Amino acid sequence: MEMVLVKTVLSLAAVLGLMIGVLYLVRRYVQGGRSSSSLVEIEVLGQRAIGPRRSVQVLKVMDRVLVVGMSEQGMQPLGELSGPDVLAGLEARRRARQEPTAGSATALPGRVVQTFGSHLRAALGVRPRAIAETEDAGA
Repeated sequence: MEMVLVKTVLSLAAVLGLMIGVLYLVRRYVQGGRSSSSLVEIEVLGQRAIGPRRSVQVLKVMDRVLVVGMSEQGMQPLGELSGPDVLAGLEARRRARQEPTAGSATALPGRVVQTFGSHLRAALGVRPRAIAETEDAGA
């Protein structure tokens, strides 16, 4: 009876050791590819759905701000937001969002999306519909 108990305990120890070894390997090699210590820093600054399985995303890749379209066919570059004020404005907006004050408009998610949309329209040279209709009617 004692021999059966010793075999059971040794078997249990072997299985637990194997499980710990597999867990170590999974953490080291599988999650290692997703570490934040990558040489190229990529950050999603904003995204907007424009249809089923279609969206526009603004990405910061190192010091560049790229606008890309995402669809079932993959990712397509749409343009680049450039200018000295773009990165400075994005950094200021990020700091304001990270440290919102009570009652601050930047703390509201809808306000951030609205600001993203207005910056995207300005960068692409598109006037908002209401302003365009008013100017066209007055002319």
